[in-house]
Amino acid sequence: RSLRNLLVFCSELRCFQICLTCRDTTWPVIEFHLPREDLFFPVRPLTGSQEVDKDAYRVFIGDFSNLELETALSLYRAKFNVAFEPTLVARNQLRHPLLLRLFCEANQNKILGHIDSIPISSTFEHYLDMKTRAIESRTNRRFSQSVILGLLMNIVGQMWRSGNAKSIADAKLVLSYPPIVSTEEGREIVRWLEEEGVVVYHEQRLTPERTLKLVFDELHDHLLLKHLLSQLPAPFSNDQDIIKSVENIFRQLAPQSTNFDAFTLLSLIGMI
Repeated sequence: RSLRNLLVFCSELRCFQICLTCRDTTWPVIEFHLPREDLFFPVRPLTGSQEVDKDAYRVFIGDFSNLELETALSLYRAKFNVAFEPTLVARNQLRHPLLLRLFCEANQNKILGHIDSIPISSTFEHYLDMKTRAIESRTNRRFSQSVILGLLMNIVGQMWRSGNAKSIADAKLVLSYPPIVSTEEGREIVRWLEEEGVVVYHEQRLTPERTLKLVFDELHDHLLLKHLLSQLPAPFSNDQDIIKSVENIFRQLAPQSTNFDAFTLLSLIGMI
């Protein structure tokens, strides 16, 4: 929304280049070379208080407006060759730019017809299936989809166990590799995941250390749910039983080891 005004403003300047990106993964690299006052432009007057002014450099972009959604639907349908007509409920869900992108990418080259609602969990499952299948094909089936997905789930689980929220140090990635995957093979799979746009590395300032994170935070939560579900005992091995037994799960698992957080699992179950 602010892009048009920005371009008009910049058109009056000379020797001014603009790089547009949907992700902030390159900011740490740019920040390392440029002072903050040359890199960021405040969207409101500064007060001089660092705590108050930290939000002055942020422009929050929310859901699509009605007009933006119509434009986005037309463009995404064409780009991914997917045909569908969302109901009012589905349209409201697709106002979220990320969900629209993943839904269309996951259903590429399909005729879906009328869509009553967008299944969040199955959309992510389609997306993961597409990405892991692509890596399996590109590596001439040296790595199966199950091995790739298992490693990805382990990475997210390791992030959670280490208490680093949604990132993990490059040096600790080896802790996520399944026993059947060597260190070299694990690194190769991570490189393929990076090429497919599933994960991204962040360079740390003033240190050679790198951290890995998933590109989409919502996908991270979905994979964390899958990882935690995989740790459940047999009585809760499928979605239906889990939903029916939420109270029982909490009662049985909450007192157990710190490696399993029942609170985290229950907060994510709504994605099923």
